[in-house]
Amino acid sequence: MTAAAFIATGGGAGYLPVAPGTWGSALGLVLAAALLWVDPSGVLFALVAALGVAAGWRAVEGYLQVHGGEDPNEVVVEGYATELWHGGEFMPMAIMPGMERIIYPYCTG
Repeated sequence: MTAAAFIATGGGAGYLPVAPGTWGSALGLVLAAALLWVDPSGVLFALVAALGVAAGWRAVEGYLQVHGGEDPNEVVVEGYATELWHGGEFMPMAIMPGMERIIYPYCTG
């Protein structure tokens, strides 16, 4: 597997026969949790997310040059990139109770 295929297919998650996009999204949440666990400040997360967007863009271009197609099902980088970002956005509320009061002061509950 080429580096472009590895990134574009979420490490091969896109080749799973059932719900490849869902598995790609799950990968993003796991990556977000791992990055925030390693570096709770979010600096590492922001760096990986930014590099991931650039690498994902290039990987899809390379993948499509080799495999063709307009939107192949096995390309799930947009799923795990989106969930990586959203996981990083909301994960602090799960690991630090009360954080929602700081992030969303209008929350009641």
